[in-house]
Amino acid sequence: MGLYFGKHKSIEGQFIFQKKKNRHSPELYKQADLCQRSSMYIAMNRFQIAPGFESAFEEMWRNRKSYLDEVSGFMEFRLLRGDATTTHTPFISHSVWASRQHFVDWTDSEAFTKAHKQAKSPEGMHLAHPKFEGFEVIL
Repeated sequence: MGLYFGKHKSIEGQFIFQKKKNRHSPELYKQADLCQRSSMYIAMNRFQIAPGFESAFEEMWRNRKSYLDEVSGFMEFRLLRGDATTTHTPFISHSVWASRQHFVDWTDSEAFTKAHKQAKSPEGMHLAHPKFEGFEVIL
């Protein structure tokens, strides 16, 4: 089943980009059943992007091939943009997985390697290394 892209405006007017599996796919229903037996997992990376690089950062994500459609357990991806400060604009990559193990398996996969090989940023775009945060879904 294919992935689709959508643009949604948040309350603050910032665009949120998302990629998710077709909600009517049998595979997604199988994953939902799996989630009842194990906890869903949310993986996030926080980025600090230098002023003036926001559009290039968004385009980089919009145009890269993620290969997530090749990975079992992937459910949804969103790129979130926060309010800019005088020093940086915060972004968060947010992915939802059927379980922590599915996420870990993805990080060890060829799809992960292929997706991250193309993640080349212009010098000066990132003010710090991305900060990873992982969460088990409780409710």
